[in-house]
Amino acid sequence: MYTTAEAADSLGIKPKRLDNILTGPGRALVPVDRNGRSRALGQEIIESIAIALLLERDLGISIARGLITARELIANTNSSVPVGTLGSLHFDVAKLRVVLTNALGDAVEDRNRPRRGRPSLAEKKKRGASL
Repeated sequence: MYTTAEAADSLGIKPKRLDNILTGPGRALVPVDRNGRSRALGQEIIESIAIALLLERDLGISIARGLITARELIANTNSSVPVGTLGSLHFDVAKLRVVLTNALGDAVEDRNRPRRGRPSLAEKKKRGASL
């Protein structure tokens, strides 16, 4: 499971854009946790969003339609979906998985997790707090 910041970094988009996708057309992708919607994303969800973003960029498909197409591409064993009566759209999902796995690994390594709890005494002195 990855945070939205790590997912956005690996997808090459800003966290706000990813949040807009997850609260809009991608709402069904995010699992419901006991305290509302969980923001920890699995690799399958990130793969779907990556395909939708690529379809939007390259073919001008909306994100909502791109997410539907992405689920169809991932579910199909030969990674293709019919387009009209005579065409088909093929997507190299296996290659995307390799690239996305590497990008997610890099994002996890590069990410500084915010410290929780009270700041240490040394950090208080750095900020100029005096008592």
